[in-house]
This record gives sequence, structure tokens and C-alpha cells, in this order.
Amino acid sequence: MKANINNLLVFPFPFNLSKIQALQFFFSKRSVLTLFVIIFSLSAIDCRNSRRKLPLEYKDLLVETQIESPNGSQMIRSALFFKSAKPIPNTPLILIYHGGGGSAEGMIGLDSAELLEYVDKSGYAIAYMRGIGNSWNDLREDPIGEAHKQNIDDVTFTKDMISYLAKQYSLDIKQVYVAGISNGGMFALRLACEIPEQFVSIVSITSNLPINAEDKCTNTRRTNLTVINGTADPIVPFNGGVVSLFNKERGAILSTTDTMNHFRKIYQCSSSQSNIDLNKLFSNDPTSIQWKSWDCQSKQLNLIEIINGGHTWPGGSSYMPEFVIGKVSRELNASRLIGDLVKTKGKISKDILKQK
Repeated sequence: MKANINNLLVFPFPFNLSKIQALQFFFSKRSVLTLFVIIFSLSAIDCRNSRRKLPLEYKDLLVETQIESPNGSQMIRSALFFKSAKPIPNTPLILIYHGGGGSAEGMIGLDSAELLEYVDKSGYAIAYMRGIGNSWNDLREDPIGEAHKQNIDDVTFTKDMISYLAKQYSLDIKQVYVAGISNGGMFALRLACEIPEQFVSIVSITSNLPINAEDKCTNTRRTNLTVINGTADPIVPFNGGVVSLFNKERGAILSTTDTMNHFRKIYQCSSSQSNIDLNKLFSNDPTSIQWKSWDCQSKQLNLIEIINGGHTWPGGSSYMPEFVIGKVSRELNASRLIGDLVKTKGKISKDILKQK
């Protein structure tokens, strides 16, 4: 049965208006409806919703882990932690960083707990990190994010949380992996700049370096780094510019190409580049995958371009309307890739990219 447009507009349409008045009436109500959809998306259905219900089978197994903030500020920092009941020897740890305005619970819901289930079955541990004001102090000059305004030391928080979890839960401090999206992905890039040697692998999704990267990202130590960006991202421009959401500017960034070139330089990668266009898995998916990689003295630098992809987690949920965040690709499963990188010690191959 077709929906009644009058019901969608909440009250009856006044058919006695002139054609011009009727059009004005309709579009004004459609604007209200569109605004309602945006507000509802932000507050109820997207990955940023801290009230999202956790999977029942894991709800009582996730531990709210708290530590004191560094630098004597007496601020309590926390993460939502889980360790498999059947951990493998030298248990690895995965750290997950939510996007701006996001939450640990939202990251679990973003992929319908797929990564959490992977960790459980594989014998790993995972910590969904919590940012101050639901934000992270990446390298941008962002006037809105609380972590930026307070100049929160999230790098030291990360190091302290790793140390605490490793000691408390008998984890291998030399087997730590990182992944983040958007603001969390940009913070992951900061970790790749400042303390890369502490991680086996870092995955940054929908993120680029800031325009002043040459001044702030100079560490020549390296890790296995993978950047996953959509070429049609409407929030974090693939070709660089200003990060923007709902007309609020959140700092200027480099293009994805310049971001990779910067890491190629400081990671001392080879000049030769591998380019592979992956065969499509789904004929009705408008996105496709191009994988570029460089050898960096025993480490690997990767760029996974999601052609026509948006500001989304590949293989995850569409947490806002498509006209706000763009398309979600089903051609790549980011959660499975992050889990697989633990098995391959941070190295990507064509085989692990092409799994349904």
C-alpha cells in the first residue's frame, strides 16, 4: 500500500490553494521533513548513537575499563574491552577509535558486531576506545572537537591503556593493532606519525592528513599502514580541502594522494608502486576497489580506494542517509580485513581483500 503524502507531512494538504501556493507549501513541508530525517538520523540510527543496544551474547562480557588520565589531570579515561574466552598464546590486542561524535557502542553497531565476533572466535582481545567529548585530538586545527579545544593528550592515553590492558589481561604488548574511522581514522594517522613502532598495523578509514603534515608528521619510524578512502566522500574530501558536515568546517586536509606521498617519504618506501583493480563481487554494487601498495623496508604502505564510496565503513551499515554520507561499499569488508591483518602480521594480499 502506498504511503499517504498527507500523513508524511503530518497534516492534510490544503487543496484549495493556487498551483504556486501549493508548490510553496509542499516544498516548505518537504524541507521540514528532510530536517526531521537528518535529526532522527543523528540521534537514533547512526553509528554515533551511544544508546545503541549491544549484542545480548556480549553485553555482559564487555568490560568498561578505566584508567587515570596522563599528566596528573585526574581525568578518568576509558575503553570498552573484550577478551575471547579462548585466547590464543601471545594474545593480540586491537584498538578501535570511533568517529567524531561517536562512541564505543556505536562502533560495535556499525558492523553489527562482526569484528567483535571475529575477535571472539579467533582468540584475540579488542578495546573500543572512548574519546573526550566523543572526539580525538588528531593533527587538524579543528575549532569544534572537544579533544582539540582542550588539547587532550590522546597519544599518551593510548600508550597508557595499552600498558594497563596488557598487564591486567595478559596480552602481548608487541601485538597491538589499530583501526579508526573519520576523526578516529585521523587520530590513527597521528599514531602512525608519532609512535608507529608500537603497532603491528594501523588502518585509517575515511581520513587524510592535515595540510600542515610536513611540520607535524616527521617520524621516520614506521609500521604497516593502510588507508581506506572513498573517492566520493562528501565529508572528508578525497582530493583534499576542508572537512565539513552540515556547513560546519572542521579543519583543512591534504588530498589522499598527498597523504600517501607524505607517508611514502617519511617511511622511506620504494618508488615502485603496485596497482591492482580488484574484480567485483557484487554486480549491483556501484562501488569498486583499487589497491595500491608500496614496500617500506619490511613494512607495507597501502591505499585502498573505494571508487564511488562515501564517508562510510566498507561492509558496515549506512548510519546516515546516503545524501549525507555517500555510498557504503559491499566490495570490501573492513571488519574482516582488520581481523585478517592480525593473522598476516599487518600485511595485505589480494586473497584477503577478495572475500565475501
